[in-house]
Amino acid sequence: MESWSYGFKPNFVAELRAWYSWSDAPPLETLLRQMARRKFGAGNEDLVLAAWKHFSTAITYDPDTGPTAGGNAAVANPLFFQPPESHIMTLEHSWTDQGTWSRDSSLNPYWPYVFCGYGSSRDGWVLYPDFTNHENLAEHYAKPMSLGVFNKYLQKTADEMAKGLESYRMAALKTPASKRRQALREVLLAEQLERMPRSTKAMVEFEDLRFHLAKTDAPEEQKRILDRMTNILKEELPRTTSALETARRDSRLGYEWEEDYIYWPETIEKKIDLLKKTLNEYIPAYRRQHKLT
Repeated sequence: MESWSYGFKPNFVAELRAWYSWSDAPPLETLLRQMARRKFGAGNEDLVLAAWKHFSTAITYDPDTGPTAGGNAAVANPLFFQPPESHIMTLEHSWTDQGTWSRDSSLNPYWPYVFCGYGSSRDGWVLYPDFTNHENLAEHYAKPMSLGVFNKYLQKTADEMAKGLESYRMAALKTPASKRRQALREVLLAEQLERMPRSTKAMVEFEDLRFHLAKTDAPEEQKRILDRMTNILKEELPRTTSALETARRDSRLGYEWEEDYIYWPETIEKKIDLLKKTLNEYIPAYRRQHKLT
């Protein structure tokens, strides 16, 4: 979890950082093995260390480390098929330009995130599409990589996390009863970290498909795109539901001093509502409108 966060956030990575603020700290392998024993009980150290090795490899693949709509915020980022309703004041039909106002105010009027980001709404916590379809913001988001390469490494990140979770879950199930609650919390945390790159990939792939759907009149291509969008929604819905339950169970996830700075459970609930509406209403309506059923 992002290392610049407040130092009192309870996790063993922050504890390691504290150890290495001093000279003559014990060897890293010694500290890791002792921490694994403390959290998961004696006899489970090798399983835990194997998991941590996979997790450490996973982060080297992750292409999305900045404060953006992906990464930590991806589990709550909406997938927009069409323009959402506004939640606060908009200036679409005013002498003041809506885009300029949004950038200068750092407010996002279309989603329950209040803060857009630093200097530009496209650098904020929500990937809000260009519904004029002049620019593919999914491609912009992936720069300097191509979108294909970006998604490839998101997938590698998540798959490597999944490998580590195999031994991590096994260690938690073998943990003594006195330590099991804490061990299971660590597994929930790692599962959430696995969801983040998968949700980031879903976010940018969905937006890329939406953009290309707006650019084609070919029925077969429209069907192909809508089928893939439908599959993304079906995969993202249970993932987001699990992310919501994890955020509720562990205050290290989904909370900030400024509450809406990243996300919080209510925002994830709204994402779930939007996923269901898009799956059950918006895409079927588009199919009927374009006679694609």
